[in-house]
Amino acid sequence: MQTKEIEKKIQIFISIHEIVNAMKAFAGVNFRKCEERIHSLRTFEEELYKGLGILLYYFPHLELPKTTTKKRLIIAFGSDQGFCGAYNHKLAEDLSKRLDPKDIIIGIGKKLRDFLEEFNTKPFLLLKAPVSLEGIRESLEELYEKILNLLKSIGTMEIFLFFMSVIERETHILFEKVLPLEREKIMIKPYIMNKPLLYLPPEKLLKKFLNEWLFISVYRAYLEALRSESYLRIKSMDLASENIKRKITELQIAKHYQRQEEITTEIIEILVGSKL
Repeated sequence: MQTKEIEKKIQIFISIHEIVNAMKAFAGVNFRKCEERIHSLRTFEEELYKGLGILLYYFPHLELPKTTTKKRLIIAFGSDQGFCGAYNHKLAEDLSKRLDPKDIIIGIGKKLRDFLEEFNTKPFLLLKAPVSLEGIRESLEELYEKILNLLKSIGTMEIFLFFMSVIERETHILFEKVLPLEREKIMIKPYIMNKPLLYLPPEKLLKKFLNEWLFISVYRAYLEALRSESYLRIKSMDLASENIKRKITELQIAKHYQRQEEITTEIIEILVGSKL
């Protein structure tokens, strides 16, 4: 291989390295934004849970909805993009072990769908996965509408969220039951001294509480999924960056060696030509 060819390869790897660094930077921004939003969202979830407890305490006649069908609705959060290791494969493999033939699956992300099909699992519905925090809202509203339509047409089901989360810098797959809520697990305790004054009937307020709980829970799952995907992409890009730098170093050594060989050859030709 000539020196010019080696130099050309080095420039190609330098360009690839710049692309990898840009992808890593974008994933880092997504990770930090999601982490901040998740923290504030958990605080809101706690307050929402407390409010539901207060409502049930002062209006004990209220009944939490119960399932009307044995089917489960499982919303599985994956991705539309690659370069995040075995992210989608691990999710698909884990989910395939949890499923019942009656389960209804909504898949988020075409990459996840592809791996689910490898495990003989086909989602009832497939939606696009957001690639940034700003894209979550649109996807969330579409998914929320689909969920409500399914509940109307099929009946009240157990709703589970299936996603990957980053806990203490390690990824964990979570399978969380969102609805129906169980009364005995809600902390029914009067955080206020007097019965609250309501501008809505308690029954209607309870429904709004449950709808908000579902909406916020799905939103958090979106955030957790995007944060995990970004975290694994950062790790993949770190590995790719190290491999590229190592390859560039190897090529630079090869270029110096080849240049020395070329110089030596040129000197020999000059000496032979001058008959020394």
